[in-house]
Amino acid sequence: ARLSENLNYTPEALFAKFSNRISSVQAQQLGRTATKPADQRAIANTIYGGEWGRRNLGNIGPDDGWNYRGSGLIQTTGLANFQLAKQDTGIDFVAKPELLRQVGSDVLKATLGYWYRRVGTKWTDPVLTRKAINGGANGLKETLELRKKVNVAHASMVK
Repeated sequence: ARLSENLNYTPEALFAKFSNRISSVQAQQLGRTATKPADQRAIANTIYGGEWGRRNLGNIGPDDGWNYRGSGLIQTTGLANFQLAKQDTGIDFVAKPELLRQVGSDVLKATLGYWYRRVGTKWTDPVLTRKAINGGANGLKETLELRKKVNVAHASMVK
């Protein structure tokens, strides 16, 4: 599993995914092309910064988009969520956000804290779980397909 969000977008993919937060001109300037790498720090600060980042993620500093980009097993994103991880674990992910991008017990503690806070007892329903973790249906189709495979495998093992 990746512990740090991959922001290595082409301009087209960047604009397609985040057109509500980045202009096509910015996407062309920041995205990866055949002649230049993606400016991942600037991408993070653009898509997770500004008014949208403040309102939705609690990001207030000019580098908060980058510092608090998707990290950990659940891809915790935003200053507000890093603050919750600190509150859940007592580990200062706000001062040291890189701790959430390193393999070890700290990242597992943060994941379990987030899971408990957001999912609680809803974990048996994949639709509610996906919504609680992701905020929407992103990845729901794949989750439901995997759940079917697991259920079929489990049923064949218990016969």
